[in-house]
Amino acid sequence: SNYLVHTPVFHPETKHFTMASSDHVGGFEPPVDPVPPPPGVFNLGFSNLDAFPAGKHGLKGAVDLNLQGNELTHLDGCLASLCLLEALTVTGNKITHLPKDLSRCERLQ
Repeated sequence: SNYLVHTPVFHPETKHFTMASSDHVGGFEPPVDPVPPPPGVFNLGFSNLDAFPAGKHGLKGAVDLNLQGNELTHLDGCLASLCLLEALTVTGNKITHLPKDLSRCERLQ
């Protein structure tokens, strides 16, 4: 089948991406996302997590943390070090209560 593919092209001289389009014949090629998430945005949603990530030290700069759709049962003792956290998504887990240390995340909205 025919379809149009949009491919990101990075221009080092301007440090910007543009999209190049081309016609293709054949199978499906998934689109490419040329823009990485902004610093501090961590999407761990639907990752089959049953415990908060052991290497959470890499999350200290988290501003937006998505844990949606996992198998988490609690977050006790996990969030106190995330003092920059502004947004937290935990829907679709098995969490029955929010941890007391969540109050340390003063920027959380």
